Amino acid sequence: MGLVSELRRRNVLRMVVLYVVAAWLIMQVAEVIIGLANLPEWVGPTILGLLAVGFPIALIFSWFYELTPEGLSLEKDVAPGESITHVTGRRMDFIVISLLSAAVILFAWHTWWPSAPADKSIAVMAFENMSGDPEQEYFSDGISEELLNALAHVPELRVISRSSAFSFKGKDVAAPEIARQLSVANVLEGSVRKMGNRVRITAQLIEASTDSHLWSETYDRELATQNIFAIQSEIAAAITHKLQATLSPQDEANLNKMPTHNLQAYEAYLLGKQQMRIRSGDSLAEAIDHFRKAIELDPGFALAHVGLADSYQLQLESTGGLPTLELNAKARVEIEAALDLDDQLGEAHASLALLMTREGDFDGAEETYRHAIALKPNYAAAFHWYGNMLVTYLQQPERAVPMLERAIQLDPLSPVINVTLGEAFESLGRFEEAMALYRNALEIEPGFPSAYYLIAEHYRLVHGRLDEAARWHLKSIALDPGRTLEITVLASCFLDLGDEAQAERWINLAMSQDPGGFAPNAALTSLHRYRGQQEDALAVARLLSGIAPGNNNSLFTLVSYGQYREAIESSAGVYPELSCDVAPILSHSNLFPAINLSLALEETGYRECAARMLDKSLEFMKGMPRLGYSGYGIADVEVYARQGRIRLALDTLRQAIDQGYRSSWWSQGEGSPHMVALLEEPEFKSMMDEIRADMAIQLARVRAMEANGELAPIPE
Repeated sequence: MGLVSELRRRNVLRMVVLYVVAAWLIMQVAEVIIGLANLPEWVGPTILGLLAVGFPIALIFSWFYELTPEGLSLEKDVAPGESITHVTGRRMDFIVISLLSAAVILFAWHTWWPSAPADKSIAVMAFENMSGDPEQEYFSDGISEELLNALAHVPELRVISRSSAFSFKGKDVAAPEIARQLSVANVLEGSVRKMGNRVRITAQLIEASTDSHLWSETYDRELATQNIFAIQSEIAAAITHKLQATLSPQDEANLNKMPTHNLQAYEAYLLGKQQMRIRSGDSLAEAIDHFRKAIELDPGFALAHVGLADSYQLQLESTGGLPTLELNAKARVEIEAALDLDDQLGEAHASLALLMTREGDFDGAEETYRHAIALKPNYAAAFHWYGNMLVTYLQQPERAVPMLERAIQLDPLSPVINVTLGEAFESLGRFEEAMALYRNALEIEPGFPSAYYLIAEHYRLVHGRLDEAARWHLKSIALDPGRTLEITVLASCFLDLGDEAQAERWINLAMSQDPGGFAPNAALTSLHRYRGQQEDALAVARLLSGIAPGNNNSLFTLVSYGQYREAIESSAGVYPELSCDVAPILSHSNLFPAINLSLALEETGYRECAARMLDKSLEFMKGMPRLGYSGYGIADVEVYARQGRIRLALDTLRQAIDQGYRSSWWSQGEGSPHMVALLEEPEFKSMMDEIRADMAIQLARVRAMEANGELAPIPE
């Protein structure tokens, strides 16, 4: 009996050790699985509870039961020597020792083995204003934005831009959902309480996968600029340490940089930033006043100079009719002042690059953008402006895409960056991806006119659906009736649809808004050509040549009416790369002028030069999409017709029509001076009639939508 009792005690002791070690191992494995699978928080405590409940049950079983060859039996019914525990006790000892060894190894690995690198992505949310005064909102927003800017200087971090992070302000959205939408691993939240001469700032770094705090701190100090910037530096340093980001000496200097010692100047600067983001004419004027005040209080406040420069540049984008040269000059003065004070300021270099782009110094702008990005690798605006320059000015969408994709990574909820990347995709013929981005921009900001405009142009230039284009253009114009360029595009839609009266109405509206502008007068030239009003068309074309020498609208009008020498003279010096003295060099900006100039040269005796230009034009078009706003339409058909390749011209036109080509069909088709060789071809006439019939159907749809109230209200 004594032997049995001893075996029972040994059996229970083994069970205690075995259960505790196994339970510990289960919890360690569960912790890893819960983190990887992003399981709910209650899973861990539930497993621990089940293990705790199972412990006394296991002890009871080990005390009263023995394991025999026939199975489990009560201990009192087991004869000595029949217990498997007695026979295999040594084996059980080995199992216990093995589990203990595994536990020691796992503990050592968990404690000393290098952990996986932290995900160094973060969104800094708008800190809550706890001051009890809504007018102090600018201060709490400013604190969080400046903290964001400090972190943005750290190369190893990916910091989401303000426009995306602050889009959640005032919304009851949990940190994990915010992180999912912004594609980050960590979220920084906080609050600011400004009371009298004291300020209290709290901050919490949240790991999104577990919705748990990685770090938190409260700072309660006297309200002074040195304290505010010191708090920002301490928070930034704590976060970079927690996310295992390596800081260079320059990174540390950036984190500890103190932009101004003047509290009033700092507050004026924050107010200026607040107004600048609204981007209306009035808000930009107010922002300029705040930045000027900040500079008056502290002339050495470099960021205030940048803010003032950006406000001047935004005035040119957001408000028409302002003196471009004067505002550019003012912006340059402020940018140079900022760089004189701090030549390591990435924002100032990005603003300089934007100004250089406006002034046409694209090589200098590229170099300056790269420098700005090196100084501030998380500055989404620098990537966006750089990508926009490559798409809009240099027509290099393939180079723009990586820049704009990086901008979206940093600012995923920016509608303007989404549509700019969409424009790059459209230029590359990636039409479905482009449309997805345009629609995504509308989901982010339903009142964003540019997205409506680009969707309209997509329908017009890719799908040949001018009825849908008119509907979307009207939505955009209803949101912003001052969009003169878009009004002229809508006029072109109606002209293509065959509604001459509506086209004239929209052209008149555009002319009333900007009588000396290029776009309204170019649309007026098209209307005169459509009506066959030669003298009127030539008069406006000559006016346009004075506004923009060598522009394609004027060239096309001049050659359409046989003014060949005038066409050559009007573009003299504008396109030196198209001179007959050199081998022609084609680009997106001179393709259509080259085709029109080639006709003028051919008709004035320079046939060999004209032939070379046509060959180069065809060669260049091979790298372009046919459709979309960067497409060549049926320019290849015009060239084939000029070269006398009639069968190829007709087959290519058929292909283009089947693909969706419709825009400017009458101008590039029956009304084109390059299509003379096709005009009497029955097949050509049939295809023109086919398009004309389709336009009548689409125009009927537009009128039905208008009658049913489906169109946005048309401004008077």
